[in-house]
Amino acid sequence: MTMKKHALWIFTLAVALLFTACAHQRAAEDQSPEDTVKAFLTSFYTANEDDRYTQFLSDTESVASDAALTEANERYHAALAALSTEALVDTLAANRTLSRYDEANAGQSVAVQSVELQTDDGFFTFTVQVDADGTAQTYTGQISVSAETGLVDNFYQAGA
Repeated sequence: MTMKKHALWIFTLAVALLFTACAHQRAAEDQSPEDTVKAFLTSFYTANEDDRYTQFLSDTESVASDAALTEANERYHAALAALSTEALVDTLAANRTLSRYDEANAGQSVAVQSVELQTDDGFFTFTVQVDADGTAQTYTGQISVSAETGLVDNFYQAGA
């Protein structure tokens, strides 16, 4: 690839990411903090939602470059990125928070049954009930939404 094509490719990718980020941010700002939190938790706790984990494993099976790995990671976290600050998505990726959950539930059908929220000093405490192949599971923790962006900026799972 020539240097000119390479630069054009990078510019196109940057513009696409910018438009995507702006569109997601506007979408989050149009909903209440409670709705944003519920959407985030539902997406997170629906294991392998839209085959995200299966696709991620396939995409990373024979990764040829750091750029390809970064792209696969961005696709894997895309649903949460639409509802979260970039810093939170980076933390989730670095700590493998989502992939550990998906890996632990691999091969199971996991569906969110309910999401309960209570306001707690600027945070929401949450209880998420899921059905994992007929077995009830409960997850608790804290989560917050940035007043500036309307996006989830903190997520802590206390227990399962």
